[in-house]
Amino acid sequence: MRARRRARHKGIGKKRNLKRGTRDLKNRTKDIDQIYEAVMKDEMELDVEASDNESKQAYCKYCDRYFTDDATLQSHKRGKDHKKRVKDVAKYQPMD
Repeated sequence: MRARRRARHKGIGKKRNLKRGTRDLKNRTKDIDQIYEAVMKDEMELDVEASDNESKQAYCKYCDRYFTDDATLQSHKRGKDHKKRVKDVAKYQPMD
């Protein structure tokens, strides 16, 4: 009878060559203070280099995310993540 294999923790698979910081920064969003400054001062600027396809996409300024169409954007606005972000921006008090 063969010996039972030892259970091991599953790793990150093919992404093992990426360091932890690289993986974490890939999905990072803007901080609350950055969004507050952009929303309250109306300085939200889109990239000048945006292609025609990107300019037709829907954009959520609170979450700094692009969506393929308005229906997806409306679905996002009903979601928990968006509502939490809007609440955090509303409660944010800048330190001057």
